[in-house]
Amino acid sequence: MQSTCYNILFISGKDSEINALNDYIDTLEDVGKHMIKLENEYREFFNIGDYESSIPFAETVIISSDKWTWDSKKIPSIYCVLMLSTGFPNIEFTLSYENFGYPCKGSLTVKDGELIDEYLVDFEADILEILLDDYKISKLKEGDSMASIGRGGVTIKCEKIEMTYIGVRKIFNLIFSWDNSPILIIDYDDGGNFMDISYQDDDGNEHIEDSEYYYEMVADIQN
Repeated sequence: MQSTCYNILFISGKDSEINALNDYIDTLEDVGKHMIKLENEYREFFNIGDYESSIPFAETVIISSDKWTWDSKKIPSIYCVLMLSTGFPNIEFTLSYENFGYPCKGSLTVKDGELIDEYLVDFEADILEILLDDYKISKLKEGDSMASIGRGGVTIKCEKIEMTYIGVRKIFNLIFSWDNSPILIIDYDDGGNFMDISYQDDDGNEHIEDSEYYYEMVADIQN
């Protein structure tokens, strides 16, 4: 099964610049094939570190008034955007992309062939470490919640606190925009030190890494 990367290109600039780009697009017989041509021409012009790039699927290119969308194999089509930006140096092009099968997700902004901003999800990050160390969810009291955390606007709610023979058990609900079933059960000793953690969701998973949506969780929870 082919792993598909979804690309969304947003364009920002003066109306006159945008109109010039639209006029240029209107002269092209096949925009998809032109984007493939631009992708294939990148090597002589750019050096943007470790980025790799994939050829767009020509038949998937859709252009609307505010964005372009297309699919590519496995990774995003970065270099055709860079090439396009050299022809319209006063326009900012922001490419947002994701493929959770690979996985990769992020965005970058280019202007006049130069990378000026970027965001990349770290899929090697430990979601439990993020929740415990970065967001300090262990400090939540029963009924407390943290709303709109991470880029996915996740809500973390402390549903219940129980006393156990070793200390305290806290039960947290991870509420994502696409699933509100993930539950974390964390045990602490009587000194408040982390002891153990378990997981459950509506799909019957007992480990968070086993969820088919694990990479979506990692992406949503990061800033």
